[in-house]
Order: sequence, then C-alpha cells, then structure tokens
Amino acid sequence: RSQPRKSVSSCQALAENLDKVLQAMPALHRLALSARTFSGIAGSDVSAQAASSCPSLLLLVHEQLDSVLHELRTTTSSGAVNAAALLLGMNVLVKLVACLEALSFEGKKCAARVFVEVAELGPRVRLDKLVSHQPLVEMLLAGFGKPGVFDHSAAMLQSLIKTPELHVILLDAGVTFELMRLAAEANFEISCEAFFSLRELLLKNPVSAAKFLMESFSDFFKQYHSLLVVESYTVLRQAERLLGEILLQQAFWQVRIAYINNENFLRIHMNLFRLTSVPLRLEAFHLFKIFVANSTRPSRVTNILRHNSDRLIALLQTFLGEGHEDEAFCTDLHTVIGLLRSLGRDQVPC
Repeated sequence: RSQPRKSVSSCQALAENLDKVLQAMPALHRLALSARTFSGIAGSDVSAQAASSCPSLLLLVHEQLDSVLHELRTTTSSGAVNAAALLLGMNVLVKLVACLEALSFEGKKCAARVFVEVAELGPRVRLDKLVSHQPLVEMLLAGFGKPGVFDHSAAMLQSLIKTPELHVILLDAGVTFELMRLAAEANFEISCEAFFSLRELLLKNPVSAAKFLMESFSDFFKQYHSLLVVESYTVLRQAERLLGEILLQQAFWQVRIAYINNENFLRIHMNLFRLTSVPLRLEAFHLFKIFVANSTRPSRVTNILRHNSDRLIALLQTFLGEGHEDEAFCTDLHTVIGLLRSLGRDQVPC
C-alpha cells in the first residue's frame, strides 16, 4: 500500500515544481541566463521572483527526478506501469520537455532517462494519447535543433520512435520531414542524430513506413534529394547510404519501382558521379546500379542510359583501375558495364 502512495506523492511534487520552473523560464530567457547560472536575477516581476529561487528549485527537481527514476527501475512491472500512468496523468513528460533547457546538465540526463523509461513500457501505458493530442513531438523536434539540449531531446524522440504503436502517429505528424531538415544542419552532431532517428523511423517498421512513402512520394523525395546536393561530405554520405538501404529493402519494393522508373531521379544519381570524393562516387554507384538492373525500366530511362552509355562505361571502368578488392562490388561493376554495353551504343573493349 505504501508504494502507490509514495508514487503519487513523488509524481505530484515533481509536477508542481516543474510548474514553478516553467513560471520562472520567461525571466530566465529575457535575462539570457544559462541553465547553470542563475545569479544576479532582478525581482522585477512574478516570474523573475520565481527565477531567483531556481538554484534550490532545480536541485529539488533533480532529486525528485532521481526518486521517480529509481521507482520506475526498481519497483515491480505493475508498479512501474502505475508510476508511468501517474506521470502521464499529471502531464509530467510534457512539462519535462518544456523545462529541459532550464535544468542542469545532470538534471537533463535524469529527465531524459525518466522519459525513456516510461516510453519503454510501450503499450502498457497510453502514450498514443499523449503523442496525438499534445505538442510533445513539436517540442522534442525544436529541442533537437538546439545544441544545449539536442542529445537529450534526440534520446527522448528515439524512445518514441522505437515504440511500434506510435510509429504511424509519428509519420503522420510530419516527423520525417523535420528530421530531414535537421539532417542538413551544419552542426555535425545534430545532423548525425537526425540521420540516425530518420533511419530508425523508416527502417524499424518498414511496412507502415513504405505505405507512408508511397502516399507522400513526391513531397518526401523532393526534400530528401536536397540532401544530395549539399556541400557537406558527411551529409551526402549518410543520405546516399540511407537511400540505398530504403530502396533495397523488400518491404519498400513499390517505392523502389516508382523511384527507379523516374528519369529525373536517374539524372540526379548520374550527376553524383561528378563528385571528386571516391567514397561518395562508390555510394552513387550502388544507387545507380538499381536503375540499370531494372528489367522493366520505361523507355525514357533506357534512352538516357543509352545516350550516355559510352561516358558511363568509361567512368565505371575507372573504378576497376582504383584497385577495389571487394569481390561483390567488382561483380556488380562488371554486370552494370555489361548491361550498359548491351544497350546498343559504341562498344568499349575491356
């Protein structure tokens, strides 16, 4: 009997103190204070007065987060579900995300752990209602783009992505498009986390992801292709690799057919052969070969390949001269060269 009462008390106290932090945050932002320094706050209004007590308040919140985290990890399975239900009922997860920037570094880590612990309970708690009817996802994506909290926001968003019953909700909420925007970020760490999250969202539940891609085909690939024309080596490499993974997975066969039947998409990948980086050109080859190997390609795609076959063969033969030892790659390369030769253009001897 004491355990439920303790959970109610801990969650309620945490929710109330998070409200106080939220009240103080406008003053903190106006005074341009970091999450770790709260000295010199003028008591000019109610929120500034609340902000002046933030050092002890944030310490208290951190202690309460530790307590709640301990309960989630050490209680019985049913006890963890009950504690999670209390957190959800008191809107604590949304408040945690809203307060994230104000928390200390250790407080951010603890908040993210509490969030992830609740998300990992999956279908035993009603996360679908939270994600569907709260601005939670929008706040997480906004935090994803801020260097001070992006890693914690990313961990929380990824815990939702890993929850199967939330997958369609997240797709419909436009998360893929926002992750593509974040993937193009100049900040290396933000970009890498965005690509990782995008990969999880599209490949962990491929059936629903494939349906989504077919329904939003034009919009999705219009934005995705913008990642293939950036100057960043890392962004280009990850964009090429993820696209290859998507197109080669069986669950995405309809997406693959629609993609490789598009002559404009073929031109995009032929242009990638102009890159000076050998690894990027090799990634481009793995995408290009899907177009060439398509036995049912439309005439407009075949005509482009036929018209450019001489130059393509000459370019692909330079890969042979670069001493690649991967047997599978060399086999694919010879196959593609053979298919290009069979299109009826001038024959180039090996």
